[in-house]
Amino acid sequence: MEIAADSFNIYQTEEDVYTKQAPLQQLSTVMKLKSEDELLYKKALEIYTEQVAPSQLATAISANVGAMRRKYTKDDPRVFGFVNMQFHYTSQMLLEPLSSIERCLTTSRSASTLVGAYFKVIDDRMYMPLQRAYAAAAKHDYDSHALSAVQQLLPLSTQIAKNVFQKIVEIYPNYRSYTGLSSDSMVKTSLLRDVEMFQVYVWVCALEKDISKDSTRIISIVCHALSHIKSAVGTYSRSSALTWTGNSRSS
Repeated sequence: MEIAADSFNIYQTEEDVYTKQAPLQQLSTVMKLKSEDELLYKKALEIYTEQVAPSQLATAISANVGAMRRKYTKDDPRVFGFVNMQFHYTSQMLLEPLSSIERCLTTSRSASTLVGAYFKVIDDRMYMPLQRAYAAAAKHDYDSHALSAVQQLLPLSTQIAKNVFQKIVEIYPNYRSYTGLSSDSMVKTSLLRDVEMFQVYVWVCALEKDISKDSTRIISIVCHALSHIKSAVGTYSRSSALTWTGNSRSS
């Protein structure tokens, strides 16, 4: 009951931000252009999606998410895993009753719906130690090499995750997890999130100049991603792994 109440506060904040930034009346006006002028419609839609992107949501929910992380990891960190899953599946269910207009609206950076992009912000903040990364970054000098590296990698993290996912699909075309095939949206979303989370933990280690606190966590993320792989063509191929490693080092 307590988790539900805490979750409601975050979803309520998300709804407030979304309804203020993405009024349906304005969206309906944009959609009407589709039957009148296709070129004008595409341009108007592009401008609209940029204006209503969830850029303000991270700031709005950061305090509540940080409080939840501290609250549910205080006695047993495993409890927070349950909280994460509740948010993830609740967000999936909330996407189902979207209006036809909102279903057609996708972000310019991905094929996900705009509302889905708002839920991804919550997912990212819940799963990843971004507050720790920000706090550690604030202690660095402006010309810090570690800070500079993280600043350059941060906007690329999603694309890096997509590239890693694509490499996995190429090596394991018949990949299957307990949830389903890699082509299933839920499996792909989970894998992409794991890769992004791995990157954030690496950044935290670099910014805090200490890998000892998170080495076990980083290894567990890798093991979690790999342990559920079932390949219809057989078990993990050592030769494929060596080939991939060699290609990665040479590129």
